[in-house]
Amino acid sequence: MKKGSLLFVRMILLTVLSFGVIDAFAQTRVISGSITDESNAPLVGANILIEGTSNGTIADFDGKYSLEIPQDASKIVVSFVGYLPQTLAIGTQSIINVTLEPDAEQLDEIVIVGYGTQEKVNVTGAVAQVDGETLSVPTPDAAGALQGRVAGVQINNGGTAPGDMPQIRVRGVTTLGSANQPLVVIDGIVSSYENFGMLANSDIESISVLKDGASASIYGARAAAGVILVTTKQGKVGKPKVTYEGYVGIQTMTRRPEYVDKNTWANIMNDASLVETGNPRYNSTQMGHIMNDTNPNEYGNTNWLDEVYRNTAAQQSHYINVSGGTEKTKYLASFGFLDQDGFLQTTDNYKRYNTKLNLSSKLSDKFTLRAQMAFTRQERQRPADLYRVQQAINTPSLNPATYTEGEYAGRWSTHHPARNNFFENPLIYLNTADRIQKQNTLQSFAALDYEITKGLKVTARTSMNYRNDENNQFTQNYEFLDWKGAVMSNPLVARGEEWWTNDLRIVNDIVVNYNVSLGKHKISALAGIAEEFYRYDEISTRRFDFVNNELRELAAGSQAGQLGTTTATDWTLQSYFGRLNYNFDGKYLLEGNLRADVSSRFKPGNRTGIFPSVSAGWRLAEESFFKDNVSENFIADAKIRASYGQLGNQAVFDDNYPWMPRIANADYPFYNEMNVGKAQTTMVVDDISWETTHTYNLGVDLDFFQGKLGASFDVFKKVTDDILLRLPVSSTSGLTAPVRNAGQLENQGWEIDLRYNNETKGGLRYSIGANVSSFQNTITDLKGAYSEFAPDFREGDAIGTIYGYKNLGIYTDQKQVDLDNAARNGDKDAIASGGIGQTRDVRLGDIRYADVNGDGQVNFEDMVNIGNTLAKLTYGINVDLGYKSWDFSMFWQGAGNIDGYAANLRYAGNGEVNIREEARDTYNEISNPTGTFPRISVNGNTQNEQVSDYWVQSAAYLRLKNIQVGYTLPAGATKAINVEKMRFYVSGQNVLTFTNFDSGLDPEMVAPMQTNGSFGGHETNARPSFYPTVSVYTVGLQATF
Repeated sequence: MKKGSLLFVRMILLTVLSFGVIDAFAQTRVISGSITDESNAPLVGANILIEGTSNGTIADFDGKYSLEIPQDASKIVVSFVGYLPQTLAIGTQSIINVTLEPDAEQLDEIVIVGYGTQEKVNVTGAVAQVDGETLSVPTPDAAGALQGRVAGVQINNGGTAPGDMPQIRVRGVTTLGSANQPLVVIDGIVSSYENFGMLANSDIESISVLKDGASASIYGARAAAGVILVTTKQGKVGKPKVTYEGYVGIQTMTRRPEYVDKNTWANIMNDASLVETGNPRYNSTQMGHIMNDTNPNEYGNTNWLDEVYRNTAAQQSHYINVSGGTEKTKYLASFGFLDQDGFLQTTDNYKRYNTKLNLSSKLSDKFTLRAQMAFTRQERQRPADLYRVQQAINTPSLNPATYTEGEYAGRWSTHHPARNNFFENPLIYLNTADRIQKQNTLQSFAALDYEITKGLKVTARTSMNYRNDENNQFTQNYEFLDWKGAVMSNPLVARGEEWWTNDLRIVNDIVVNYNVSLGKHKISALAGIAEEFYRYDEISTRRFDFVNNELRELAAGSQAGQLGTTTATDWTLQSYFGRLNYNFDGKYLLEGNLRADVSSRFKPGNRTGIFPSVSAGWRLAEESFFKDNVSENFIADAKIRASYGQLGNQAVFDDNYPWMPRIANADYPFYNEMNVGKAQTTMVVDDISWETTHTYNLGVDLDFFQGKLGASFDVFKKVTDDILLRLPVSSTSGLTAPVRNAGQLENQGWEIDLRYNNETKGGLRYSIGANVSSFQNTITDLKGAYSEFAPDFREGDAIGTIYGYKNLGIYTDQKQVDLDNAARNGDKDAIASGGIGQTRDVRLGDIRYADVNGDGQVNFEDMVNIGNTLAKLTYGINVDLGYKSWDFSMFWQGAGNIDGYAANLRYAGNGEVNIREEARDTYNEISNPTGTFPRISVNGNTQNEQVSDYWVQSAAYLRLKNIQVGYTLPAGATKAINVEKMRFYVSGQNVLTFTNFDSGLDPEMVAPMQTNGSFGGHETNARPSFYPTVSVYTVGLQATF
């Protein structure tokens, strides 16, 4: 940061801190004491203020406080969340001990819901909430901290590079398209999924997840995949307070796969060549060079993982906020910085800067103004072509990465038996082509609350989210060298690309709230209107043939062949919504929601979607018959919940006008010349409309032993109708398939959430929690669409299904080989004798596939469901301990009933790629006839690369997600250094993993990619497997001044 910027930040901090400066020359004295509850337990963080001022302090870890007061101060006000405040006369006392009584009206946990809050005991929908302290773990983003914490929420971090957002699914998948991400609402304002990933963990006060239709339908059109409500920290009454949270850490790979050495690789390929051609791949002279390293420029000894990955990478985060205020005005200003190195040896780094300022001011007894502004800058550097990472890992160790002179090895020429003339060293691309991304995001809102009369309030809000994304990608001029140092033909030509995108989202709403109590009847009502506008603009440019590698501005490139394109699109959404809650005597609860959305994404006449919901709750513990028969000390609360709701989806393949045909440039011949014209490129079905998701939920909430033990049980079902799909059309049309309302998907499951909190007489505080979730989805309707070219979705199966052949083992009998080869060539006698024609002629050591349909041949009609890459079971377990100044926490997270596809093993050695250690025991009819791994081919002409259950493994895992030990300095020590509270901790993330999945870098990487709603496009439903999941070991500091 420049000196001027630092000076500016210091001036802001000094200005804010000056709010609490008091007259240094006034006569003062000190009072002290302790703040406890009825059981004499310390109330850590209780506020002690001099009445009528913002001057005060908070109770320390032992509930003790010390406060310097003016001689003329007459009273102090002591308060703590959930307890009745007390105002006490000071008089001549120097020690004032205070015992606070619980506030019966605030004892119930407050839960953030759509457009408001509710007491947890009165919630009738499926809502889960996690506090900010739980999320305050050293992860780069809040999603990583949330993983495994909430029943029904699946978060997958596998394969995410620094700055990438993990996948989040609430109660599984909802549609076959791309709209499976939950809606994100930050501080009551509809935001974006990306903005959630940019938040600093330390800025978060709480996260609520709306999981069923009753709780989410107030957001209507975009809530089908669930809703994540984020509440950030706000200013509180009190003198200015400075809080710092920071950590530094080291990252390591959770798993590092092993590959055979060059000698083993050469021997395996020699043996394979003897079988296939009758001759070894390498003659005795060549083998001598290989074994003795006598010609390293031709035959290398490369550990490609070392060439691609670092052993460790650094990570650091720093966060500071200043907050305080009076009864009329409260403020909070914060700044956060994250710096995370990636694991690639090339430039691989992510930086994020967060700033936020929020203000709440009570203008009068009727009006309150709230405003917030947040700015985030992200900077990311990485290679331009990440596929080259996988390419490098697959390269045999026999291929040199660099020559002895230090230059990169160029193309591996035809003289080199391991590669053809056109295969280029992937390290050249990784080190000469990079991408720099700079993103600025500004989020702001202003809200005015007007309390018309007691119980009736109107809130008007306006918000803006603006994001600017600048990308620069440059490929350097580079000449390839052969192993003798000669320059090869077809060098890399410098290419520069720049593209800019702008996103603008404006949301305006007006909400009216009314609450009234009439004896045993409590009624609350909400009504509102909202309007949302979104626009996206993109400019993309490209030039070639730059003068040199240092001048990277586009102006330095040649105008010949330059390219420039622009894109612009927008959409609007108008909404009308309402909610009615009824509570009779604290026993019977009823809630209804209704939302109408009007979307410009559909044709006029089809634009309006109506999304209702209803839910009910019965608090059995409040019934007299229950109280007469069950001790309150045993069951403190018991509630049954049931709900039904409809939700919608308007996202159609990122197409804002799917009901209109696409027009593009098209060439046509006229008078023996080619002319440029226009042509339609898409087929259109113009009567498409909303997807609709029907949700059903039944739940039970129980509290035992005066709230020490809590349990929640839910069963749910979601049915999505009229799913928007592109069904296959004849390729002869030359047009892209139209979007249609054509599919139906069912998703059902159950959830269990358990938690126990207690404290021993010796002062040991402990908390144990566990959650388990189960999901199962089924595609129930695709209008019968299925073909050889559309194998990824099938009626009756689930999303995430792997389709492939059933294997019958490895060929070890030559008679069976001959019989199946004859069957493949149409020999009816061979088929009648049990022969099965395979996908190609086979040899001993190949995998044999089953003929499922019994026609004697193996083809696409025999590809069946062989596994699923979506976890059907997820769980999390947390243990928290505290004793005096020490604290310990441990969190486990895992997934079960999930399959992984061992693609790295499937290609092992075929086509002469690198060979994993797991494939060392490869079958060879001459040298290793008892081998257990399918044979390896020098030409890659085996059928072993077919997708089959031979390569499917269980990807279930249990992971120690986070373990942390902390120590809080005693009050006496912190007072001596003028610090209110200081805590040190050491932490480890992804420390241990237990799994049987032995392919790839990590079991989390088997999660499916985002489905694109069209058929085809992802053979194994697997994410790219080149970016490792990391373990992180950190030391951190938390301090309040």
